Amino acid sequence: MKKALLLLILLIPFLSCSPEEETTGGNNQPKNGFNFEGEFYPTDFAYFRDDNTVDDEPQEIAIVLGNIDFLKDSQDSGVNFIYLEVFQATLETGTLSSLNEYGIYYNTAFRDSKIDEETGEMVLNDDLNGGKARSIAVNIIEFTASRLHMEFSFTREDGKTVTGTYNGTYTDMSNY
Repeated sequence: MKKALLLLILLIPFLSCSPEEETTGGNNQPKNGFNFEGEFYPTDFAYFRDDNTVDDEPQEIAIVLGNIDFLKDSQDSGVNFIYLEVFQATLETGTLSSLNEYGIYYNTAFRDSKIDEETGEMVLNDDLNGGKARSIAVNIIEFTASRLHMEFSFTREDGKTVTGTYNGTYTDMSNY
């Protein structure tokens, strides 16, 4: 009996939850957001838009991630924003290595239904020198009528990396 009790006492540290597991409900899943220069920026809201819901002709398909509800909120600072756009017929599971357009910002503003690209910090932007990605990997792990699970990694022209994940529900904006 004493050996069993001693074994149990020795195993308790290995059986207890880590602090990260406690804050994420014990599922040890990464939080929604992106990492850049050692900082984490949450993006708990997701939006999807397919410009062509009529047929299978390729059109712009966009994924937008943010830390505020863009349908309800305005904010003068502190907004984290990711915009990813591909030109194809449908969004399928697999890895995208090129995008039509992309932009990642943190601590920016969202006013009048638009991101203010002049405020906050630009991490990536396909239109700006110094803001372009040298390599892109967006892995669509799951995409259903209500759920999106993706992981992404960008390497900027200067060699700095941006990595992140989103795993949750999204708002379909295709018919708005």
